[in-house]
Amino acid sequence: MEMEDLEALLLSGCSKLEYIPEFGKNMKRLEHLYVDGTRIKKLPENMDGLCDLRNLDASGTFVKELPSSIYRLKKLRLLHVNRCRLTFKTGCFLNSTLSSLKELDLSNCNLSVVPDGVGLLCQLITLDLSGNEFVSLPTSVSLLSKLRMLCLNNCKRLQSLPKLSLVDEDMDYGPRSRFSYYVSAEGVDVSKFHASSYDNRPSVSCLNCPKLAVDKRGSYLAEKILNSYLQVCMSSMGKQNH
Repeated sequence: MEMEDLEALLLSGCSKLEYIPEFGKNMKRLEHLYVDGTRIKKLPENMDGLCDLRNLDASGTFVKELPSSIYRLKKLRLLHVNRCRLTFKTGCFLNSTLSSLKELDLSNCNLSVVPDGVGLLCQLITLDLSGNEFVSLPTSVSLLSKLRMLCLNNCKRLQSLPKLSLVDEDMDYGPRSRFSYYVSAEGVDVSKFHASSYDNRPSVSCLNCPKLAVDKRGSYLAEKILNSYLQVCMSSMGKQNH
């Protein structure tokens, strides 16, 4: 495929499309590639030639592995591969070279493990891992200092969360909770819930996660988060009194 001046290739919903040829060497101006809803089984191997690519959406395709060349896309900001039956090898592209990636959607991808490299995506703002099969998240998630939305809805096997930054320091009001946590065991319509949420703080959404909502002792995760927050507040107050 060779289209030197092409900036956007939009093939969304082309349900009979099964193959995309390798990209030509002069397609360096391509910024948007949307193949979601097609029947393709693989992406071209020479993705690294698309040096200006910013958005890549392969959601709902038959792709099982992403080409390793994706990690060279230094301008990539959005990557959606939700509803693809991905293998663990896909995690190899998660490293610090994707320095511009801000939005990553790996929801409903049959992931039993979240690659540790996700913590190296230092610019990530939105991470959607909903509907997967993992039991826990890697501790490296706590390194995502710019994260504003972590979606873990419908992760039925999820049992624990890593220690995220519980508080931010506010010059006027002292420590305050950085994340808003939304936790439920089951029966929540996720789309309606978010439509009615107006909280501008970063949030962690764990709706319909039965094993996370209640631990072995029957205490709720929300109570644990509140207790941790109160402990930090009390510690801060103690320092101010001294």
